Amino acid sequence: MAALRINDLEEILIEYNRLDGCGDILHGYRFLFNKKNVINPEIINDKFKDGLFIVSDCEFDNCRVISFFEQIIESNSSLQYENIEPPVVHIQCRAWNELKDYRISKWRNAKHPDGTIKYKEGFVESMFEFWEKDVELIFSLDSGFTDNQGSNSNISLHYNTNTDVIRKFVNELKSEFKDFKCNNREQHIQNSM
Repeated sequence: MAALRINDLEEILIEYNRLDGCGDILHGYRFLFNKKNVINPEIINDKFKDGLFIVSDCEFDNCRVISFFEQIIESNSSLQYENIEPPVVHIQCRAWNELKDYRISKWRNAKHPDGTIKYKEGFVESMFEFWEKDVELIFSLDSGFTDNQGSNSNISLHYNTNTDVIRKFVNELKSEFKDFKCNNREQHIQNSM
């Protein structure tokens, strides 16, 4: 399973789980803090109590979630993804193009308690090369994963990371996907007939 390591304690795991009856790949998400599931199992549907949120959205030769993360790296733009069939995991990426104005304004307007400007001219601009890599990821699980199915509520988890971390994760995820396909090719052929 591939791990998107946010920091020393937080990580999001994506694992290729099994093939469905059509030969497509089911994959699952785990959201961990200090190696423990972060979502309260008391509100989760019995099917997902173990903290693995399985969805269908991978054709055998194409994984849309990999493409989504690759686009984040390539474009540095805000993007959205969700699997097609319920239950749905929605991922929103807020990138530099969306965060830029807010971040610049916040830092340019920062003041010391005495009212003087906190950062000298040029400091904010010098930070651009670091900030341009920053992304905020918001993972939302729809009510299909909870005991309150059919409601319009979601469970959302927000993470701040950067494109360097995502790049490492995508390489790991691609390797996992390739291995899974290699190990399940015969089963795929059988299921897709």
